[in-house]
Amino acid sequence: KIVHLCPRGFWPGFIVGLIYFSYIFSWLWSLYPLEAFGISSGFYSFLGISLVFSISVAGMTIFWGIFSLLIFKLSRNTKLIFIPPLVGSIFVLTEYARAWGFGFLWLGSGSLLGPHWTLGSPAYLMASWPFILKISSIWGIYGIDFLLIWTISTIFLLLIGKYSINSRAVFLNLGLIILIFSLTIGFSTKKSSTQTSLDTIKVSLIQTKDPTRLKLSSDEVIDSYTKKLEMIKEAANATSGGIVIFPETSNFSRTLSNFLDAASVKEYFNKLSNKELTIIDNNILPDQGGYKSRTLFIDSKNGISGFYDKQLLTPMGEYTPHILRLLLFIMRKNDFISENSGLKTGAHPELLNHKGYPIKILVCSDILSPNISHK
Repeated sequence: KIVHLCPRGFWPGFIVGLIYFSYIFSWLWSLYPLEAFGISSGFYSFLGISLVFSISVAGMTIFWGIFSLLIFKLSRNTKLIFIPPLVGSIFVLTEYARAWGFGFLWLGSGSLLGPHWTLGSPAYLMASWPFILKISSIWGIYGIDFLLIWTISTIFLLLIGKYSINSRAVFLNLGLIILIFSLTIGFSTKKSSTQTSLDTIKVSLIQTKDPTRLKLSSDEVIDSYTKKLEMIKEAANATSGGIVIFPETSNFSRTLSNFLDAASVKEYFNKLSNKELTIIDNNILPDQGGYKSRTLFIDSKNGISGFYDKQLLTPMGEYTPHILRLLLFIMRKNDFISENSGLKTGAHPELLNHKGYPIKILVCSDILSPNISHK
């Protein structure tokens, strides 16, 4: 007698997910070797990336296996005509669960639990389609996923012969999908036409190209600081009263304060431009016994006008998950992690006000969370 480890309905989704999420997380191999994390050994770099890659892929793939299993179980007692919307609904529910699952998988002192980790959502694959972008503000990624899987399921049943081309099931499913898309386009067009036009805001983006290492030498810090002084001066002249944006962890204002006192820092920003200029800078700053990734809103004429602390921290990069600590303990490689390693999650969402217009700030992985990005 053969004992199955999982029901047969689990495996199709699991295999497809294994291929798909291996592609999604393939970027992890670009980190090899892990010198930026203080690991110079090629062997331990390969082992570390392999562990993180395998755990991440397996953790996400399980949810697509569950999706496949639920379809196998529920579709047997469902009328054929209702299967496509049922499949779309189940997929959305498992995708929502998967957004929670990644946070639990990489739980740690810096993690933020919630439906935040939407990386790998099929909706993102269509982000370059103008049509999808047009309806995304109404449907969101889960709505787009639902319509996508509904459409694919209908076409799949047609191709395998479960539906005939002139059947009521095809007419009803495709008809409803077309109707929903038409109404959505009409509503989004009407919504966009009622929005008032905004004045043009000039924005300069500064690319620092700092080395991706946890610690820089004193020469590297000075060299980076000198280049940033030149770039911000050039950006201030080009922007003329607009916004200058530094990348994440640029630490420009923090480094500036190491060379100048408070009065001189204020005078420096004031002289950058004759017009009021907004500088958005990101620093790793100490905060209540730890560190936070803090984005500062600096008004060139009035100083710091606000700040935003990054909320959705990246596991491994910005904090050490418990499962990784356990693996390093088993391998007796705790020296890779210091007691104070990792950042603290922020809890200070704040809008930047620029000339009366509110501007939302999101830092790196924050954009993956619908809960954070829509507020």
